[in-house]
Amino acid sequence: MKPPEVVLLDAPSSLGVQVVHGLHHGGFRNLTTVSAEPESRLRFSRCCRHVMLAGWDWNSGVEAFDARMRIPEGAVVLPMTTSAVRWCLRHRAALEARWRLTPLPEGSVFERVIDKVHLGELAMDAGVRTPRSFRLRPGGQDETEALEGFVRKVGFPLLLKPVRGSGGIGIVEVRDLGEFWRHWSGLPEDTDYCVQEFVPGDDVSCGVVAREGKVLAQVPYEPLTRRNRFGTFRSLWAQEDPGVEAEVCRLMAACHWSGPACLDFRRRSTGELCLLDFNPRPWGNMRSLLGTGVNFPAMLCRMALGETPKVDRVLPVEYLSPGDALRTLVAVRSGSGDRASGRPGIRRNGWSFVFRDPGLYVALVMLAAWHRVVRD
Repeated sequence: MKPPEVVLLDAPSSLGVQVVHGLHHGGFRNLTTVSAEPESRLRFSRCCRHVMLAGWDWNSGVEAFDARMRIPEGAVVLPMTTSAVRWCLRHRAALEARWRLTPLPEGSVFERVIDKVHLGELAMDAGVRTPRSFRLRPGGQDETEALEGFVRKVGFPLLLKPVRGSGGIGIVEVRDLGEFWRHWSGLPEDTDYCVQEFVPGDDVSCGVVAREGKVLAQVPYEPLTRRNRFGTFRSLWAQEDPGVEAEVCRLMAACHWSGPACLDFRRRSTGELCLLDFNPRPWGNMRSLLGTGVNFPAMLCRMALGETPKVDRVLPVEYLSPGDALRTLVAVRSGSGDRASGRPGIRRNGWSFVFRDPGLYVALVMLAAWHRVVRD
């Protein structure tokens, strides 16, 4: 039976490319990407139809969406952003009458996990540790006393974070009261912020797909390099981690979660895990995790078709971004590549691993494509 059309709803270009790659790898080749961004990167492989959403209002209903998108009945709809997930939850009944939705959580739970303060309360009820947090209202002098009490209790350093956000965007570390008040007074009034306890340790994330609280697949992974101190992972090491997996299963069950999620933890030197963030949608490292044997985009689409895919074993994988792969070739030649220096530690694997690593070949393919564009 031919797989149905898959619609990537509100697909950002970088994430859209990753999900398209996973779907092609899983046998889904009739794809439509829907985005407000320029289509060049999404159509890089010329493998999918693209519909621009410029000027789209997420308060619009299903009828307006259908008239604009012209999606055939029975297609699979995969929401890619927080706005798209919220829209699908609001119109779930009407959407399911025409198309097949990938698994979605309950609306009330979704709104709680995207709010870092409410997430802390939910995780605490589930027995999962989180940093202590205090919600800020920029310019609200009535909370000064309570805020100063929180600061004295928790101590420095502290983190100022947007209550809703991901990718490390907008996070500021403060080390004393003067620096804290200086940043606090300059916060935008149209964005909710919180002040959060800084937890020392090492970062570890876990991508997961669940249905009604039962985990079907999860892959823990750690950063080898990242875009900045609080930013997304650029290169990573993925392998099974029983401690992380147990915490994820506990939280998924407590939330009765359905759909994809990426959970960010901080592991203290004692081994204790602390939940930092909960990203309730497809995330930016999906393609990097294909080598583990888990194809999250294809799993979501198969679940929309009524199947129950399950992964029992995760293969360990060291994934390098194209830039890191090329830098590592130079580092290996000079003998300077190792984990202690913050670079991918490929030297310990020898030259044979360099040629087995997919990042190298991605870099070569991108170089060839760039050469073709310049030539044409």
